[in-house]
Order: sequence, then C-alpha cells, then structure tokens
Amino acid sequence: MANIISQIISNILIKRKIIDYSIILVEDKPNIENMSDKKLFIVGGKGYSKWAYMKCPCGCKEILTLSLMKKHNPSWTIKVDKLNRATLYPSIWKEDGCRSHFWIRKGKLIWAKSEY
Repeated sequence: MANIISQIISNILIKRKIIDYSIILVEDKPNIENMSDKKLFIVGGKGYSKWAYMKCPCGCKEILTLSLMKKHNPSWTIKVDKLNRATLYPSIWKEDGCRSHFWIRKGKLIWAKSEY
C-alpha cells in the first residue's frame, strides 16, 4: 500500500514538473520492452538495493544499468526522501555512444556542461 501511495505522489510531482524521475521498486531486472521514460527502476528488497535501470535521458533509448552495490566498481549510491525523490551519486556519465553526462538530484535531471 505504501508503494502505491508513493507512486501516486510521484505521478503528481511529475505532472507538476516538480520532479523529472519517479522510482519503481522491482524484485528483479525490469523487462526492457516495458521500461518507460522518466522512471528509475530499483532492483532490491526491503532495506537493500542492488541495481538501478533507466533509459538514457538524451533520447537514444539505451538502457543504463547502474550497480548500487559497494563491492562493484563503479557503483552508485541512491537516497530516497519522504516524497519518493531519488538522488543518485556520483554523476552518470556514458563514455560511449551519446556520451550523456548528468545527475539525478531529488528526482530532477541535471545535465553536466559539455566538455567537448
């Protein structure tokens, strides 16, 4: 029930453009064909997170897979606040393809300045 309420709150925040990304908690890797834009899929269980999946925000449709496990290198840390807004750090930087570089802070997408 708490997850449903969190999703309703996230949907309202997205519609009002307060956040860009909402969180979807899943127990296993999401089906890539069913992944929607502006969703951050978190694989894990109660009290732990293993992976984050999302479509690249540049529009190239590539799926980004981010390890949330400290034993992996590289790995990211996710924090979720009471409004179900995600903060991921460090930044996400695709070093091939579209070369997107960005942060997600409190559910907002923040692009890094181009270095090229």
